[in-house]
Amino acid sequence: MRKPIFVTGIGTGVGKTVAAAIITEALGADYWKPVQSGFEEGTDCNTVQSLISNTQTQFHPEVYKLALPASPHIAAREEGVVIDLNTIVTNKPETNNHLVIEGAGGLLVPINEKQFIADMILALNAQVILVSRNYLG
Repeated sequence: MRKPIFVTGIGTGVGKTVAAAIITEALGADYWKPVQSGFEEGTDCNTVQSLISNTQTQFHPEVYKLALPASPHIAAREEGVVIDLNTIVTNKPETNNHLVIEGAGGLLVPINEKQFIADMILALNAQVILVSRNYLG
């Protein structure tokens, strides 16, 4: 089994979903976003589906799909849910294909009261692609 590729960013709105779509398309990879918060205008999975053209990609369902467009731990708390990292790990899709995993927000975004996106990356034993803005500095 190949090591998954985890796409994260320096924050929200830096282009993680577009980067994940490009990588998914280029590798003909499967796509998974374990935690989706905010989906009034569609999920990130829907966006990736609309951006790629290959037919071999499988789109795996979110483990946590939260309505509030906020940090996962805040959205979960509002819905009476506790995001459990072990549940995410046990629900990681089994595939012989490359797997692109898209995070929520940036590396240090909390997923619960004690854990962060960085902890999820470690638990999933994933390679990391960090998406940043294009600016001088």
